[in-house]
Amino acid sequence: MAIVEELLFESYLRTKGAPFDVIFHAEADDSIEKSGILDVPSYGVLKALLIKGTFGEAVAVLPASRRIDHRLLAEITGDPHVRLASEEELDWEYSSIELGALPPLGRIYGLPTYVDATVIEHDVVVVASGRRDESLMLKTADLFADEDVIGGLFSNPLNDDQEPAPTFG
Repeated sequence: MAIVEELLFESYLRTKGAPFDVIFHAEADDSIEKSGILDVPSYGVLKALLIKGTFGEAVAVLPASRRIDHRLLAEITGDPHVRLASEEELDWEYSSIELGALPPLGRIYGLPTYVDATVIEHDVVVVASGRRDESLMLKTADLFADEDVIGGLFSNPLNDDQEPAPTFG
């Protein structure tokens, strides 16, 4: 069970003064399933993925409605060998975090955090707490306030119909 990470992440948010609501729900294996369980659009649920490269490890954060574009991620990280960590690596190195429930702030693990540019389009988001049956809802600005994140576009939509069309002007 991910009690340590759950408490660590929630405690970290409280310490930095970021208000959040805890949402208990049926266990979800991934962020798309979580969006369905919570009846929240998939673009309002963030997923955090552990990435690895010659730089070491980092956390990549993007909406559930999007997938990583490895070419764009390589450009942002400056590492052509960047890749997603395997489930075996996650289980071995972060065994107290339930698979599919990595919290979206690498800082609590001493890792850099890459945030996809599309994340800031949403005022309120749902994020993993470290457990597959618990999520946190908070303002995006509060989540990333005072965080040293690296931003940029490194994703593509899973399906064109899952996200609202951007509005201009």
